[in-house]
Amino acid sequence: MATHKALRPSKKPSTLLGFLLFGVLVMFGVFCLWQMYLVPNDVAYNLGPSQWVVMFAAIAAICGWIIAAVVTIRNSVKQHTINTLLQSRLSATYMGYADKISAHYEAYDERRRLNPDLVEAPTDGVDKLALRYILNYFEFIAIGIRRADLDEGLLKDSLRSILKKNVAMSRLWIEEVREVNPLLYQNLAELHRRWCFDDTPLKDRSAPPVVMSPYERLVEWYNEV
Repeated sequence: MATHKALRPSKKPSTLLGFLLFGVLVMFGVFCLWQMYLVPNDVAYNLGPSQWVVMFAAIAAICGWIIAAVVTIRNSVKQHTINTLLQSRLSATYMGYADKISAHYEAYDERRRLNPDLVEAPTDGVDKLALRYILNYFEFIAIGIRRADLDEGLLKDSLRSILKKNVAMSRLWIEEVREVNPLLYQNLAELHRRWCFDDTPLKDRSAPPVVMSPYERLVEWYNEV
């Protein structure tokens, strides 16, 4: 059986810059305490008023650069995410397959409404090419989120209900193909677990539960802020 490494939260560039800003402020605070309480006033390396002005100006410039870099990165990721969403809506191929899948599921819902004892699976008779295309699109979105190339908040607001509907309808088909190759749709399964916590998660056939280190938990918390 195929195996893979357990999925872990990505380390965004803005996260690393945030830790850098925190480190700079902590070191500056420690330096100030050292100067005020441990360094005698009559020694050469005790800073004078003019030197403190230069020190504060340098720290302000460093912090300003870090904050500007964080804002720039986040705005760039959001713009890239918006472009990705717009390109999918403007893609004739995507919209054609999406309309085909939507029409199939609507017809299934209507048949099930008329016959509650219907034993037919939602994906019976579905266009497999269209189904794979739509699921692969969500897998691509999930990979982009995990790699911090796409903004998860924007995508969750835009696609959560669509993702939930598609996974609910194609659950049996997804789990069937994952029995053959557990690597298929692993990012989609993880994204569905996080976004649709009120829904039954897809079976994880390939990786043990992830045990995150304290640092990884801190990164995951920071990324969600």
